[in-house]
Amino acid sequence: MLPTLRTRLILAFASVTLVSLLVALVGFLFLIRDREINAARERVGQLVDPVAWSVGNLAQQGATEQEIAQYLDERAQTLQVRFLLLDSNSTILQDSGRQLAGQTLDMSKQTNLRLSGGQNGFAFVTQEVAGTRQVLFQPSPFVPLQLVTVPNVVPTRYQILMLVPEQNLSEVWRQLAQRTLVAAGAGLLLTVTLSVLIARSIVRPLARMTQASEEMARGHYQQRIESKRRDEVGRLAAAFNAMAAEVSHSDQMMRDLLANVAHELKTPLTSIQGFSQALSEGAVHSRDEYERAGRIINEEADRMRRLVEDLLYLSQIESGQVSMEHRPVDVRALLYNSLERVSHRASDGGQILELAAAENLPPIIGDERRLEQVLGNLLDNALRYTPRGGYIRLAARSDAGRVSLSVRNTGSYIPLEDQNRVFERFYRVERSRSGRNGGLGLAIVSEIVAAHGGTVDVESSIDDGTEFRLTLPVAAAAAPALLPAAV
Repeated sequence: MLPTLRTRLILAFASVTLVSLLVALVGFLFLIRDREINAARERVGQLVDPVAWSVGNLAQQGATEQEIAQYLDERAQTLQVRFLLLDSNSTILQDSGRQLAGQTLDMSKQTNLRLSGGQNGFAFVTQEVAGTRQVLFQPSPFVPLQLVTVPNVVPTRYQILMLVPEQNLSEVWRQLAQRTLVAAGAGLLLTVTLSVLIARSIVRPLARMTQASEEMARGHYQQRIESKRRDEVGRLAAAFNAMAAEVSHSDQMMRDLLANVAHELKTPLTSIQGFSQALSEGAVHSRDEYERAGRIINEEADRMRRLVEDLLYLSQIESGQVSMEHRPVDVRALLYNSLERVSHRASDGGQILELAAAENLPPIIGDERRLEQVLGNLLDNALRYTPRGGYIRLAARSDAGRVSLSVRNTGSYIPLEDQNRVFERFYRVERSRSGRNGGLGLAIVSEIVAAHGGTVDVESSIDDGTEFRLTLPVAAAAAPALLPAAV
């Protein structure tokens, strides 16, 4: 197994490039091989005609065989080729290579001889001469059993042949192949370099994410990844930052929850411990003191029980364990029943209740008992913070397939910076500014409304007081699938 993602990426890029280069190189060389060899043969073959013309001119001028041979030696040395001078019987009179003089080159005995014509009048054939594969060029094509000279140029008793080792014609091809391989190697090296840079740009933020994840696993949740990229890696970094922020927030909320639960339990436990200790030590003597101590112990125990029940209930709602009914709910009846339950408390506290519900409100789909709990929590909250003589207004209206329910009370104020957090568990608004304690009522409201596919928000001002507003879908718009299935 390769140790790192970076190494695997580099090898992957390099492997793909290498395979691509090999395929392209093989195809390229295969396509140009014959063309390059033919081109080289064409260039060399064009040398034989001028020499033949010169030999013919020398013969017509009465030059001797030695003079013609000397001329052929000079041209062979200059052109880096080999010339043969033959008579009409195919006997080699002169050989610039000093090997074949006096021998007979009988072309008619080559049963597998093939003659190919060049584009410029010369002819050539490949055969073994003196143990070496040679390409034989002559000014005009020769036919088996008959030698033909250049008409009216070379005397009939002479024939010119030019010999070039076949390996020499392939040398150009080999040089081209070598240069191509060098270029391919340079391309591969460049690709590896680019692969290293690309792999580094991909792996570096991933390495930072890995390190940040390890730090988060150790409990250090304030980890962020800086990335200005807009590709998948950049989106991954943004998602990691969002996750880290959420985990950090959740951790802080958990810490706050534990601190708040401990704080909420501290007071009743202190009272219970104090009065129970007084009872056990005999510090309580009269019947009234016994009754008072028992009543306080009972009230504080009941307070702790309600707190624990609320925590369990909120946890069950968040995990989807609370069964919700899916039935049409009459909105006006829901409002009347909710007000009826708090009317006596409002009367005792000198607070005024108002109802403003539009006619013909469409029904909503949901659990009527849970929705009454929502309104009950909001009305209880309003009664707690509305001064004597203040009013509490419960209203409802419909708009664009949704029903809006609101609970407004006078005399209380939630600062703007606290309005988005009042639905958190035990969140405490500064008492000197609002008079509100933290608790679970608004957190339960938020979870139940969310389970009904609705939203809840709050508006507050010093002059007009505080309004909590619920928005729920009507029955015809979202009855089938807004609530989780009952369990």
